[in-house]
Amino acid sequence: MRRRNLRNSQISHLYTLLLLMFFMRPVAFAQKLQRIEQLSVMDASGKKVGPLIGVNTLNRSGAGIVALKVDGTNLAVAVYKDGFTAIGMNPASVVWESTDCSGKPYLWGTSINSSLFPQIAVGLPGNTIYLAENPTSQLLSIRSISSAPVDELSPGGRSQCAVFQIQLRAIPAKALVNLDDEFQPPFTVR
Repeated sequence: MRRRNLRNSQISHLYTLLLLMFFMRPVAFAQKLQRIEQLSVMDASGKKVGPLIGVNTLNRSGAGIVALKVDGTNLAVAVYKDGFTAIGMNPASVVWESTDCSGKPYLWGTSINSSLFPQIAVGLPGNTIYLAENPTSQLLSIRSISSAPVDELSPGGRSQCAVFQIQLRAIPAKALVNLDDEFQPPFTVR
């Protein structure tokens, strides 16, 4: 009989515990996790820059990576609060044989890679995307370089033209679009 009472007491305690757990759920369980179908990067006017497809963590920047299509070419570009840059630990730079960042542009610091997206760089004027024209590099006398739009040399997300002289191998490039003509910083994720 004593065993039966002990067992009934244990069952009673179990039911009480279950009821308490049901009615007294912690506040954390009151929060509902919401699924986000698609995050996008938006400009200051609310215009969609593109879908957020990743985060650039290679250089600890935390920049959002968006997918763009320009003249039928799929591109991936890093977006910071104030501007754009190419993706990667050491993204390509745009260089020129002139002393004022004008004339035929070239990509330096890269080669055509096997990435899913083509090799690009972002530089002057504004936040212009440059695309490698072919994989053949040329030995050139470079006299100017466009700094990355978002680095310690370019406050406010604007590229700067730096003059220097060096012989190096670079890949011919073409300008696709100046993103400053399309979007207005600051950029946010929504």
